[in-house]
Amino acid sequence: MWLLVSSVAYLFNAISMAVNKSLLNKSIPNPAVYTFFITILGLLAFVLAPFGLYWIGTNFLLISIVAGLCYTFALLTLFKALMYDEVSRVTPMVGSWQPIFVFLLAFVLIGERLALNQIFGFVLILIGGYLITKHWEKVRQNNYKLISLAILSSLLFALSFVISKYLFDQVGFISGFVWTRIGSFIGALILLLWAENRKAIFKNVGSSGQQTTLLFIGGQLAGGLYFILLNWAISIGSVTLINAMQGMQYVFLFFIVLLLSKKHPEWLKENTSKKILLQKIFSIVLIGIGLFIIT
Repeated sequence: MWLLVSSVAYLFNAISMAVNKSLLNKSIPNPAVYTFFITILGLLAFVLAPFGLYWIGTNFLLISIVAGLCYTFALLTLFKALMYDEVSRVTPMVGSWQPIFVFLLAFVLIGERLALNQIFGFVLILIGGYLITKHWEKVRQNNYKLISLAILSSLLFALSFVISKYLFDQVGFISGFVWTRIGSFIGALILLLWAENRKAIFKNVGSSGQQTTLLFIGGQLAGGLYFILLNWAISIGSVTLINAMQGMQYVFLFFIVLLLSKKHPEWLKENTSKKILLQKIFSIVLIGIGLFIIT
């Protein structure tokens, strides 16, 4: 069951990431703005309250807040990384490191274990991630900053998911999921501490065009479905293996970007030359094989 649920989740996330990159390129240049509205919309999770929400105690609440904060700032660093390079390179790079961090954190914090053949899959993931970033010397001035943002985002996502898995095991899916949204909301409020962010956020309220608004709503609908389905899958399966399944997301994302870049190249600003396409295909295949071995 978790295999099917997580597969559908990654399809929705591929759609969401393509929309995110489009908006960041042409409509919402400040990643803090996008992060703020996404985390605020996360409060809609409280519609699940009648189906099993209960008071989980102060200790579990604090753990939930930490998980939510990690997720908010994982989004922020991811969107900052997307400002520097293509979505089909940044997202796989984050996804290449994320399973590694999840594996290590899950091993230490919640006692999950992988077999040797599954560990071999991680090697292929690292090779694929290296090949995907190989052309970054063309923008050397952004190289280290981009890589740092991608790795930090991976670590924060991993922390959020591993902590969430622990919560789901202890307090159930509904309560664990809903209370972590409180932490994300607190993260959104923290973003308001900077005057630059406040100005950009309130400037964007009501000022976006109809097309931007529709894209944002569509992207967040897809992203919301992804997040709910992924957390549900994590609650019933292995957090390590589910994170490793992101290879399917890269396949979905590659074809979405390829299609949209042909029809609307100004939206995603992707390099779709033959050489780059072959490099991406080979890299994604390596990552996909590695993730397949893990699962």
